[in-house]
Amino acid sequence: MIWKTKIWKIIKWTLVSITSLVLLLTLLLYIFEDKICNAVLLEVGKEFREPVYFESADVTFWSTFPNLAVNINQVRINDAYISFKGNQQLLKAKRIRLVFNPWDLWKENYHIKVIEFKQGELNLRTATNGENNYNVLKATKNKSNEPLTFSIGAFRTVDFNFNYLDSQSNQFVRTSLKAMNFSGNFQKDKFAVTAKGDLNLNQVKSGEIIMVNNKPVKLDISANVNTLLKTIQVPICRVQIAEIPFLMGGAYSPDSMRFDLNAKALPLAEVVNKLSIQEAQNELVKYKGSGKVDFSLVLTSDSSASKPNVLCNFKVTDGYLQEPLKRTKISKLSLEGSYKGNGNPKFDQLLLNNLE
Repeated sequence: MIWKTKIWKIIKWTLVSITSLVLLLTLLLYIFEDKICNAVLLEVGKEFREPVYFESADVTFWSTFPNLAVNINQVRINDAYISFKGNQQLLKAKRIRLVFNPWDLWKENYHIKVIEFKQGELNLRTATNGENNYNVLKATKNKSNEPLTFSIGAFRTVDFNFNYLDSQSNQFVRTSLKAMNFSGNFQKDKFAVTAKGDLNLNQVKSGEIIMVNNKPVKLDISANVNTLLKTIQVPICRVQIAEIPFLMGGAYSPDSMRFDLNAKALPLAEVVNKLSIQEAQNELVKYKGSGKVDFSLVLTSDSSASKPNVLCNFKVTDGYLQEPLKRTKISKLSLEGSYKGNGNPKFDQLLLNNLE
């Protein structure tokens, strides 16, 4: 029939057109891959004062359609202290992906929609003399009358470790960012940034005290950043640590810092089973329990102190524990305690009060 023949022709020419377009775009990407990579790497490289080492770069389009991505493979940036040369790595990644709108690239507008870090780690270190190792970017120049040609919309991590290692204050935080997204108008002087996703607190250590060890965290928070005043404000928000809800908030400025983490009336058995370090958990998880736990953690610092102060208060009310084999019981357990630390292990204090 004539109408069937017409429909078949339309389908055939549509498929031929789409196939031809796909082949043409693939061929163009293959031909111009080196030029695209060189243009992007040259523009991004202008922002760095320290060398960025990598093995190769390539372009992908179909897996990120309708966006175009430049993949930088096996990336490495060494420590960048000011007064001395470090011997470790600030950053390494199996792949860093820069995602663009292809039309922005055509117009030489280097707006990166997303930077994705995959399988690597970022180590922010502070040496014993107070110097940090992340002085890799050039100083920002005030060019308010000139349009920005390089900007970033969001960051994303996939199986990427982030470590804060402060040897001056003896504060160490090691995390694994399983799948995290950070978004904000980063090129502005004042902007709000959101952080959402899952991470694992591998270890939080203050002095010689391990405060958190291998606990999952779920985040959905926002913060207000002022790059002119160098301040960060985190409104009170809810976070989950080992599936237990906490309230978190705080602020940072060049002169002072304060961050709070609080929870009230937590079930004692749940706290023991989910928040204790592994060695204690292996013993205490055998016990049945009840009761309530209050918890408060405050991290502070000011211009007069070279190291941050940690204050942790906890309280157990109407606690009950039962040993499963001999069924030994402890009932009406009450306990108040605190931990204080200022980065010097000699002055760490762990106090237990009102033990009943």
